[in-house]
Amino acid sequence: MVQNRRFLLLTKRGEEPNLAAQVLAAAVRTLLGHWLERFGYRPLLAETFTDPEACLERVQQAQEVEEEEVA
Repeated sequence: MVQNRRFLLLTKRGEEPNLAAQVLAAAVRTLLGHWLERFGYRPLLAETFTDPEACLERVQQAQEVEEEEVA
């Protein structure tokens, strides 16, 4: 099992449908080949998570920008 940290996309809601899923899928596809090259086998599972402390400031900034656009 490998772990992949989540990311924050600062795009307008609805501007890029499924962008996060597409980026995550591309990262996992790339990860498989890199892992095989480095360690000689492919992982069976990939886990993703979001560390709230790591991205709290970015989430707050995104909310502020979104509120400004609505006003």
